[in-house]
Amino acid sequence: MRLRKNKNDSFFHPFEIAFCGFSNSGKTTLISKIIKNLSREFDIGYLKHDAHKFQMDKPGKDTATMSDSGAKSVLINDEAHFANIEHSSLEQFDVMMKMSDMDFLFIEGHKFSKLPKLVLLSSQSNFDETIKLIKEGEISDVMGIITDIENAEEIFENKYPIFNRDNIDSISNFILSYFKEKMPTKINGLILTGGKSERMKEDKGALNYHGEQNQIEHSQELLSSICDEVYVSCRKDQLSEPFLKNQKTITDSFPSVGPTTGILSAQFFDPNAAWLVLACDLPYLNLETIEHLKKNRNSFKLATAFINPKRNWPEPLCTIYEPKSYQKLMKYFSVNKPCPRKVLFNSNIESLEMITLNALDNVNTPKEREEALEYINKGKADES
Repeated sequence: MRLRKNKNDSFFHPFEIAFCGFSNSGKTTLISKIIKNLSREFDIGYLKHDAHKFQMDKPGKDTATMSDSGAKSVLINDEAHFANIEHSSLEQFDVMMKMSDMDFLFIEGHKFSKLPKLVLLSSQSNFDETIKLIKEGEISDVMGIITDIENAEEIFENKYPIFNRDNIDSISNFILSYFKEKMPTKINGLILTGGKSERMKEDKGALNYHGEQNQIEHSQELLSSICDEVYVSCRKDQLSEPFLKNQKTITDSFPSVGPTTGILSAQFFDPNAAWLVLACDLPYLNLETIEHLKKNRNSFKLATAFINPKRNWPEPLCTIYEPKSYQKLMKYFSVNKPCPRKVLFNSNIESLEMITLNALDNVNTPKEREEALEYINKGKADES
């Protein structure tokens, strides 16, 4: 696999780092220790780049027989594991999809790539050549040096952080600090209003529950307090609607198949931002709930979502979707499984308990609207 990199792009994962060095420099042992140190808190992926040919299958086994018979792809699974044996070169996108649920990715090898890397410098393994390659820039994008020699700072003229290979805590903390610096800080708000509102018989974004504000204006005010920018997701034929006046809009860039269309369109519009997505039919939603969502956001995960206490499933329409969720949403969309709840249910997400039980109750019918108005007005009367 030949790696190419554009500025600010990742190869396989938004949070990735390579451990590089020549054979017998101790890469595998070190990575194993760091994974043991961090895996209590994080889900870590590992990718091994082997410069030599390798064989995963065993001659005589069923999978090997099928491969020998001409099968290009062989899958084996049990209740808790699966393995996929492909007889083809590895595509970067395939790795991105496989690793999308991991918090971050450790890569062993690829020392001549543009991956960010920690280089192992060992007195027992190509010591002089490693130094030469780093100084001449053949080994580039070096984040730090891990070594067993005492004068590394002097050799590299204090250009790189230097770590003793036995100081696992220090190396682990450095990696986490590096990843946290890469976390996307921008959070955009997205109000979904592209539905047909067939049961309500009128556009739910135009309804009024809170004084003079319609539901779009109310949601926009909530999101503006915690988001960098707020947009309304809508169909192109909705742009002339009065309730969208003075709102920044993102029209659907994909065939309309429900909320996923709006989410993907927003991510396509700004792929580097996280998106706090709200449905337009949540009149019970309060500021406390979305502030709690943002406060407990975990950027390592695919998304941060509340769990419905009655059904024990994630609520997808008051959720922060991280940039890396785009690939998985698109994968489900491409195989005609566009439900965002299914994506979250089958992904590694940060799950939060509801702090106001009815905050995410949606309103879909005239009867439910009447009940919501009664509840909200009663609350205002009680306050006064």
